[in-house]
Amino acid sequence: MVRLWVRLCSGLLVAALIVGCSQAERAAHCLGRPDLDIWQASMSGEARRLIDSPGADGFARWSPDGERLVYVASRDGNCEIYVANADGSGEINLTTSDEDEIHPSWSPDGSEIVFSSEGELHVMTVATGERRQLTDSGLIHVFPDWSPGGDSIVFSGGEHVAGPGAAHQIYVIPPTDGDEVALTNGDALLVAPRWSPDGELIAYFDHGDPFSIWAMRADGSDPFVVGEGGHLSWSPDGSSLVHDREVGPGDVDIFMDGELLVDGAGVDTLPDWSPDGTTIVFSSDRP
Repeated sequence: MVRLWVRLCSGLLVAALIVGCSQAERAAHCLGRPDLDIWQASMSGEARRLIDSPGADGFARWSPDGERLVYVASRDGNCEIYVANADGSGEINLTTSDEDEIHPSWSPDGSEIVFSSEGELHVMTVATGERRQLTDSGLIHVFPDWSPGGDSIVFSGGEHVAGPGAAHQIYVIPPTDGDEVALTNGDALLVAPRWSPDGELIAYFDHGDPFSIWAMRADGSDPFVVGEGGHLSWSPDGSSLVHDREVGPGDVDIFMDGELLVDGAGVDTLPDWSPDGTTIVFSSDRP
């Protein structure tokens, strides 16, 4: 997927993968370039558009009860967090600051979300909009994911903006006060960790050539390669993964356990599996 990496950071395709791009290219995404919409697909691969709007829509995540989606959109010239009903209706803008807010993840009870804003993690109460800053360590914090038990948040991050030559590790932090604990070390660029439904494993991917999906125990031990791919989501029973993978120049598709699931022209990326296991949401630039 090294060609995809080059295109991401040129701003030509999938600039929604903000973690790998410069501040200028990140701003381009948050101005709505490229134009990504949110789609839904059955487990047979049949897809339909859920959210169709100007700008870039991405990082969609199902609420724990499957009734809502949280996602990032660039309606107002910067990246903000939105929620909508599971069918795409009833869109509500949760954040209205001038900062870019990205990578939302629900708490297990659906009452809060954690997200990244200007490199720090914040927690927001969905019903009231009240927010608090969780981190202030000097690291760049991205891609948080709340543990199924609610007692820990995993994220990827490092001292520098991710890109060629930069290293990001996987960390955990309590959702209240507490210290960040590194689960990995080394010079690799590790991205987008996700808890397994039972909380025993953490899966993530690295920016190797090709991109590889890894999994490890919750304490960081026993890492192993799962397969080739990028952004991923666990099935509700923890037995399978959906993930994106580049299959050709300008063509990224969605796979399940390495088998093609969603096939379309252009870029299909950032999948998230529904709690009932019957559908996924993803972002796409398809017409």
